[in-house]
Amino acid sequence: MYSKNMLNEIITILENEGYISNDQFDSVLRYSIIKDPEFTLILGAKLPIKIPILNKPPIELVSFYPSICIRPRRLDDSFLTMVRYLAASFKEAMIINLEPYKYDFNIDNYKSQISELVQKLYPNESNFEPEALKSEKEVILTIRNNILRDYDTFENSYMKISQDVFDIYRDFHLLPTEQLPPELDEGFPRNRRNWVVIFKKDSPDEYLMEEPGCLTYWRDFIHKNVWIRTGLESYSVNIWYEAFKDQNFKLNYLFYDWIIYCRGLIKKIIEPILDQMQFEAGLLKSFSEIRLLKEYLSKNGSSALFLPRIIYENLNSPEKDTSERFLFQGAPCSLEEMSAVEDFRLAELFERKGNYNRSLELLLNAKKKLKKFHHINGQIKVIFKLNDLVIKDKDYNKSVEFLSEALELSKSGQVSVVNIVNIHLSLGYSYALGNSAFKSETHNQIVKTFLNSLPSTKQNQNLICRMYLEFAKLNLIQEEYEEADANFKQLLKHIKKNSPYEFLYYFERAHYYNSVKNETKHYLSLKKAIEIDKGPLIERISANFELGKFYLYTKQDSEKAIDYLTKTLTMITDIDVESLKIKVKTYEIIADAYRARDYEEAARQASEEAEKIRERLDRIN
Repeated sequence: MYSKNMLNEIITILENEGYISNDQFDSVLRYSIIKDPEFTLILGAKLPIKIPILNKPPIELVSFYPSICIRPRRLDDSFLTMVRYLAASFKEAMIINLEPYKYDFNIDNYKSQISELVQKLYPNESNFEPEALKSEKEVILTIRNNILRDYDTFENSYMKISQDVFDIYRDFHLLPTEQLPPELDEGFPRNRRNWVVIFKKDSPDEYLMEEPGCLTYWRDFIHKNVWIRTGLESYSVNIWYEAFKDQNFKLNYLFYDWIIYCRGLIKKIIEPILDQMQFEAGLLKSFSEIRLLKEYLSKNGSSALFLPRIIYENLNSPEKDTSERFLFQGAPCSLEEMSAVEDFRLAELFERKGNYNRSLELLLNAKKKLKKFHHINGQIKVIFKLNDLVIKDKDYNKSVEFLSEALELSKSGQVSVVNIVNIHLSLGYSYALGNSAFKSETHNQIVKTFLNSLPSTKQNQNLICRMYLEFAKLNLIQEEYEEADANFKQLLKHIKKNSPYEFLYYFERAHYYNSVKNETKHYLSLKKAIEIDKGPLIERISANFELGKFYLYTKQDSEKAIDYLTKTLTMITDIDVESLKIKVKTYEIIADAYRARDYEEAARQASEEAEKIRERLDRIN
């Protein structure tokens, strides 16, 4: 415990030396006091390198942030003496005696271009509260959001940043990593999860973080129970790439110098401050800086300790996600690689909206980037999505072209058994519908021989189920009913304790019985399917929809039909094009069911809902 008087005395000492407890943009010396769970004192400095163009807030090329963090064993006169010493000596070493960093490029001929770009990214007095303009945190968060907002303007400079980082990260023995820093243990804000590339070195911990338009670096070091952190950030690099693009401008040499300078600040703290400190050894406690980062600083921030700026975006983000690397075989090392994920995500969005051409374009972009960086399994995933799109357009030649590329990639030895089987099954399907029956049978036979040669594991049993299901579905499309029946019977032998395939067996079997005009077994198969909890959502929706139609038009039981169709509507939660089309049909049929029961008002409302969704689909198209 400590007295309020003691706390006030510590604050007085710090503020008399010029330290402040907030993050005013122009404040040079800063302090933070953490009271719980244990008293912790942080001293920090901001060392900005400003561009000589008049602007409010000022334009900074880069800022360096040295800081020290201590935890006393007790608060007494000895600790007060230490605080006086550290406050004065840290100020002297970091502000008075430190040789400033100098940049060596001339901006005289580019001031108008720079000013124009600053207006695009920086907040200004006309649209920002005066108090907010004083806050470093608020200003930089606004700039970072504007960078993402103007993605198209600065897309080329993002890739230049990536290349310049790529040129130098190995020089510092930093490696691309999927391991998040402790202060980001809970993940990234959702809107940034696919825009962050991290490089790391252990012992001492050292991180380099690359984001669109932003470069962040920090290093941690423990000396005599004092946690030292030095960091740097530059959030205006887009401005320099764009302003000087006629010179083929590169920042790799500056990035290199900045990191060297930032590293050197640790020595400037240790030698003139900590090594000269004449205090008893037990005055300061050792503590876990990782625990402090995870449990307190990641949730509260600090005006004195350097933290990557994304921490403050995390504080305002209700949803956090760990970075997604599902397209990569190793940690990505550039924003160009990471942008493949964004292309893939946007392609899925455009596909759901029914804009298949834009989706195709984005997927081809993603595939090109993944190929450049040798992510084979990522290319395979993208090819499967491309194949889904061209199959919707019945372009089986293009499907074969994409899948043949995937088959070549599978020869690398880096592709999973599941993907190899899916490639051959998809080729069998596309060749069959593209009138190449012999080639189709060749691929189907490859799958059958391959799977029968594998040990009987759960994964391999799932693949066998998938094989017979796909064979049977293809038979139905080609009206080969005897072959379909044989493949369904083979599937039935393998679906024990495999409920997703048990559901799909009865769901697709119902289609078979409908095709061969066996009304009773069609109905019984659908009933059996919906009794099984597990199975793909869109097929479970379809099963309830088909039962609603069956009860209304075949059984003439409108009450039962309304039950199944109402359940269908409650199951449709997505707003993609295919889901909306099912919703239209469901409302149209439920309107018929209401009319059959003389519920005219309910029928009218259902018809109006169908019409509203049709108009929505027309707008999308």
